[in-house]
Amino acid sequence: MEKKPLLIALNASLALLKLDNFSCIIFLETLCNLINLCKFKNFGFKIWLTKHGIKIMRRYKSIAIYIFSFGFARGMLFFSPILLANLLPRVTYGIVEYSHATGTFCATIFGFGTAAVLPLIVLGKSQSASVISIYFHYLMLTLACVVGFFISLFYGASFSTQLTFLMTIAIALQALLSIQFKTIGRGELALFLDAGVFLVFVTTAGVYKIINVGDVAVWIFYSVCFYIAILACWCIKFLKEDISNLNLNMYFSTLKLGMPLMIGAFVTIAIMSGRLITGYLGGAILTADYAVLARTAALPMAAHQVLLGINFQKLYTITEEEIESFMLKIIGMVSVFVVSMWSLAPYLDWIFGNAFAKAYRKDSFSGVMILFQSILWSGIALNDFMNTRQNKAKNVLPWSLTYLIVSLPLAFFVIKMVGISLEKFVLVHSTVMFFFYFLQSIAMYCNGVDLKKVWIFTGLIYLVLSTIAIALWLHLINL
Repeated sequence: MEKKPLLIALNASLALLKLDNFSCIIFLETLCNLINLCKFKNFGFKIWLTKHGIKIMRRYKSIAIYIFSFGFARGMLFFSPILLANLLPRVTYGIVEYSHATGTFCATIFGFGTAAVLPLIVLGKSQSASVISIYFHYLMLTLACVVGFFISLFYGASFSTQLTFLMTIAIALQALLSIQFKTIGRGELALFLDAGVFLVFVTTAGVYKIINVGDVAVWIFYSVCFYIAILACWCIKFLKEDISNLNLNMYFSTLKLGMPLMIGAFVTIAIMSGRLITGYLGGAILTADYAVLARTAALPMAAHQVLLGINFQKLYTITEEEIESFMLKIIGMVSVFVVSMWSLAPYLDWIFGNAFAKAYRKDSFSGVMILFQSILWSGIALNDFMNTRQNKAKNVLPWSLTYLIVSLPLAFFVIKMVGISLEKFVLVHSTVMFFFYFLQSIAMYCNGVDLKKVWIFTGLIYLVLSTIAIALWLHLINL
């Protein structure tokens, strides 16, 4: 039976996913010769097969590389903190998580949102900012944190304070380079970079576990210093190549453009960072318990990240109707993951280790409610992205800031009144997050962004699942 030429070309291109481009050309040419023997002697088809076969191969090969990179890098990003929780003493792990949360918060504020402007510059959507200004600012931030670190060292500050200065540098530079790679279409490199800090920590803790010499906190300290040196050299190399184009007027214009994005990110982190709040109110032990549950609950966000990463460039050019449909898919996938994990949580000890097992058995209700927050995390992140894309961040920020100024002191007061515990904190935190998402969505609608289907879908799913969990919890209490 005679084979169809298109089917032959597709099968050939799929078979070549693991070959380099030179090998692809040789293979396709050989295939064409075989086709000629099978009476496909059309020279035009031979050219078509070679040209389009390579195009199809390259497309599938790039997707395969990205999926492999995502699987490995996101796997490391997800499992590294959980491995760390099982490798480090509980108090040390709590300090690391609190320092990481605080460093993230500080990097967001003092970065002035300039990294988030980078895609707008590269894609030609902003002429009032420059890439070199962003890199210059982040290196100035690095220098300031180094000075702060040495001052804290001189005055004998706590290990947590010293580590926070180092974390701020590492997270800031790591985030900047990650956005750079995503913007230029190198998403696989960005994925590996996102896993950087915790990958370094896990490697360090694993080596320490084998050697068992000295204090593990000292090992952590020197490993993050080494990681910072690598990131800083990378940024300095880029700055050195383009330093002649640095302009102070353009620099201040870049800061001005990034400021609304910084305030928006600050508001989001202030609402979402449970590790930061538990560390401040409850100390290292409570932070360790919360962090290990929150880290395992972050698994559903993999669906959010893989879809957003693959389509990052395209999302700045497609229509609002297409974006709304895309966002519904993301929220739907995250919700499916959440429900699946809820059902399987009692049987996941063998994957997540003893640290998770102890924390979940001690307070399964808190673990479930933290898991449901993934739906809100996804919704808030999508809102932030849409505000950046539509340049609406500065219009939505007054609403978010007002809510933050009122809700956070009130939440602190309530927690202080009822007493700090994981269950009480999670309930208060979940309430604050939900109403933040609700108000953020209203503010966006009032400023011309219409994503009603996404907002209603996200809110309903979260409320239904949370109501079921709270009802079951109250029922168990009354038994």
